[in-house]
Amino acid sequence: MTLELASDNIRINAIGPGATAADITAVTRTIPERRDYLLNGIPMGRFGEPEENANLNSFLLSDVASFITGHLVCANRGYTAK
Repeated sequence: MTLELASDNIRINAIGPGATAADITAVTRTIPERRDYLLNGIPMGRFGEPEENANLNSFLLSDVASFITGHLVCANRGYTAK
């Protein structure tokens, strides 16, 4: 899609949010073994906040990011860097 729509000034990007402290992960985060397993894989040692993902989305939609297209931005507190 990026290649097809770039000439129309339409940007295509995606966010890979990683483990986030949201309702969907609430039960997992209450089980110590599961929570610790996830946190041990995250170099920053914490779950992301929904607002952080929303801020990244706002950035990608803004004119400040007008030259960014065709990317997956992994907002996973360093998980994929390991």
